[in-house]
Amino acid sequence: MARHQCQVWAFVGVVGTVLVYVVRKHLATRPPPEPPRRHRRRGTDYLSLRALAELVKSPSVHLHDSAVQILLDRAISDRHFPQILYYCWEDDDADLKQKAVSTIQQLSKNEANRGVLVRWGVLKMLAHVLSSPNTETTYRNAVVTLYRLISNKEAEVQLKKLMNMNMPSIIAACLRNEDTELVSWAVFLLQEFVVKEFTRPAFCDVNGIVKNLLNLLVSPETCIPRVTLRALKCLGSRNEDFQHEILRAGVLKKAVPLIRSSDRETQFWALALLHDLLLSCAMIEKILARDGLKYLSDFIGSPRADIQILAAKALATMARKDAAVRPAIYSGIVGSLIAKVTKEASRLNFDEALGVDLEALCIFFLPNALGYNADPVFWGFEAQTADLYNVLLDALLLPFLGDSDEELEEESALSPESPAAQFAQLREALVEPFSTRLVELEHDESLMAEVAKKADGLDYALRELLAIRSLNVITALTSAEAVRTFIEAKSIPSLLLALVRSRSKPLAREALLCLAVCLHHGIRLQLSQEHIDIILKCTLFDGHPLSTFYGQLLLDLVADLTPKKSASLLDSAYVSADLNSVTPYLCLSKNKMEVRNDSWTFESVRATHGVTGSGKYAFEAHLNTDGIMQVGWTTTDIVFDSEGGEGVGDNEYSYAYDGHRTKKWHAYAVTDNTYGELWASGDVVTALLDLDEGTVSFLRNGNSLGVAFSNVNTSETWYPAVSLASAQGCRLVFGSALDPLAHLPAGYGCIEVKGAPATRVLPEEPSEPAYQVVTEGYGELVGPDEQRQAPAFYFEVTVGMRALGESSPLQVGLYDGAGRLYAVASPAAGDVLLFVAVQGAISSQQEVAALARRLEAAVTAGAGAGNFEDSEADSEAVAVAVVAATADNIALAEGDVLGAGVEEPGGRIVFTRNGAPLGK
Repeated sequence: MARHQCQVWAFVGVVGTVLVYVVRKHLATRPPPEPPRRHRRRGTDYLSLRALAELVKSPSVHLHDSAVQILLDRAISDRHFPQILYYCWEDDDADLKQKAVSTIQQLSKNEANRGVLVRWGVLKMLAHVLSSPNTETTYRNAVVTLYRLISNKEAEVQLKKLMNMNMPSIIAACLRNEDTELVSWAVFLLQEFVVKEFTRPAFCDVNGIVKNLLNLLVSPETCIPRVTLRALKCLGSRNEDFQHEILRAGVLKKAVPLIRSSDRETQFWALALLHDLLLSCAMIEKILARDGLKYLSDFIGSPRADIQILAAKALATMARKDAAVRPAIYSGIVGSLIAKVTKEASRLNFDEALGVDLEALCIFFLPNALGYNADPVFWGFEAQTADLYNVLLDALLLPFLGDSDEELEEESALSPESPAAQFAQLREALVEPFSTRLVELEHDESLMAEVAKKADGLDYALRELLAIRSLNVITALTSAEAVRTFIEAKSIPSLLLALVRSRSKPLAREALLCLAVCLHHGIRLQLSQEHIDIILKCTLFDGHPLSTFYGQLLLDLVADLTPKKSASLLDSAYVSADLNSVTPYLCLSKNKMEVRNDSWTFESVRATHGVTGSGKYAFEAHLNTDGIMQVGWTTTDIVFDSEGGEGVGDNEYSYAYDGHRTKKWHAYAVTDNTYGELWASGDVVTALLDLDEGTVSFLRNGNSLGVAFSNVNTSETWYPAVSLASAQGCRLVFGSALDPLAHLPAGYGCIEVKGAPATRVLPEEPSEPAYQVVTEGYGELVGPDEQRQAPAFYFEVTVGMRALGESSPLQVGLYDGAGRLYAVASPAAGDVLLFVAVQGAISSQQEVAALARRLEAAVTAGAGAGNFEDSEADSEAVAVAVVAATADNIALAEGDVLGAGVEEPGGRIVFTRNGAPLGK
């Protein structure tokens, strides 16, 4: 208590001394007094400084606090504060200057005063104090005040002001001080600067900054190494030169031991720094030489989830970049983790720790994460894989067991009855065929009872979490043949479809994702109309970008009847995402125009075609999410690094715009890269490349954001490209008559595909229509809205072996729903394409079937005679006629693409084959 009182009296003495000095100075220099003004004074205004000092000494806490507050109110007032600030600039009286700075430090404790202090120009004064000779106490109070003043909502504005006052060198000088308290505050101040990207280049260029920071890693003060590690991570972010510099300076020698610090936050930031330093095999070798692998492996199974996951990411990155270390990581770390998971699950220890372990396994099992074969069987885990698979399957069953939850649909919820009753109801809840694992459990009554009892003890949120983690692992492992066999053998798709029906949206989304990936990897999936309805419901009514993307992908895969070996002849005829450049964990839609990333890494892809030389070009990214994405242009020299976070704009070979952070990116370090506007989901970002002027610009929803980059090398070939952080997605639009850009500035064009059929399937002004119906009685097919553009009236069908092998002819056409249908058809064994016209209303499924039979007869007859007279025309409401045949004999081949559309204006029907118009 006595020590506390001494500190308080010392503080009052400082404020009182300064205020008394201010009053005396004011009295000595003031002009003759003016006539007194009448104003209302507060009662506290009559208290002298001496009286306030006595009140501060009072044993009454209330009187003490009140006196201190009165003194501070007077100090911040317009009457006294200018003079206090004046003495902070005075270099003649060091003692008075120290007291004045101390007074301002005390005033900065009150958050309400900080804005006032900034407006009075205190930032500039503090920079002056720190850059001129002063006492250690003055330096310390100045740094503390600075830290408080920049820790507010307007921090970025204030930081920019301070950066113009040589603040990086000033802070570096404070870090070299022997005063431990001053160094601590200087490190905290440094952290506030370097978390802002625009400050980092200046700090990295300060001489001796690396040595100063590395020396702080061995400080006995726990907070100093922790904050220093975070500062080093920030400074090294996107700056490979700085990372190499701290490696040469010996950061590993001091950082690796901190992984085992007793302070959890220090452990986390040490791991985060090491993960960022995994740039090459040489760096990995240095980490291994410091027993880094042993330290990292100790955190697999850590009770703290974020540390275990970060360690798993670091190990996975090491294994991907250095093949020599993969066996040790798999056999010594992943194998142990699998054994732990199976052991805990065999004891029915379903808890949060199991969820973290499954999340770590998912990181290791991602395709390419540990080399090109992530199959556990490949690495010698044959004895453990069966148990692991059963763990995953049991976790998928958990949401259906135990007490019912409102998150489950009514028909899927189970009443808390006997285990046998629960499992019987579960079988009914599942979409047939039900899981074979369920049958195994039902035949073992003791195990069934134990599982049900354990599930009863878990709340639904935990059961849901474990099911989602299991889905993540299964999704990551679907590239392994053994896992695909397991999925089919255990009827897991039926479980996934049941999970898609869940009212728990996160669970339904992950199940939909897993289903789509399973089908993508060739797992057989028989879907009924009920299944399609389930998928459509989740896709259309959830509204989440994940459900929309994977639901559409799943339906596209189900509807595609073309064998894998069949390839569309249009693959080289239009611009799309390039499969040869896509990073391992990025998912593409069936048409390669939409991308989404659901891994923890930073995924990238570029387009199949680029531009060079001269001209002005554009492409668009239609945002499905609003997070971190980098949209721009790149050359083929770029090397994407998913785990390292290096994508478009992160090196000298690319340019990008990121509207989530309102930044522009080019090369490793950018001095001032603030650019653009904050984007939102649904926005259209247009990337413009002007090869005539050598500039890159961007539009947001058609509004120009200005020139982002100049001096672009026009001799390079530039490709559209995009990089996405986790849970982000967008649709790419490269421009064509069928998929035009939403915002194309005057003078700019789309990327042309050279040496291939034109991307404009429907000519803007054709000299002759590809085909026009002129037969009397059938009229001309015209769209309901003549102002609409042709792309709204066009579609394509890829011809596969299944379609060509059918006995009935293939027909592709347009039907307006009002009794008019026009199609191009190919007889089953014919070598011509026939144009078929149909007149009459079709209102029922029976009429559709009858029409199909008559079309077949018409096409077959037309193949030989060229014309067909509908014998049923008098008795039926529908008339069929073969109008014409193509001039040249054309036999459809596997992979051909037939298109049908309506040209506007004019309403002319157009049929295409492999992008080229068909005519007589």
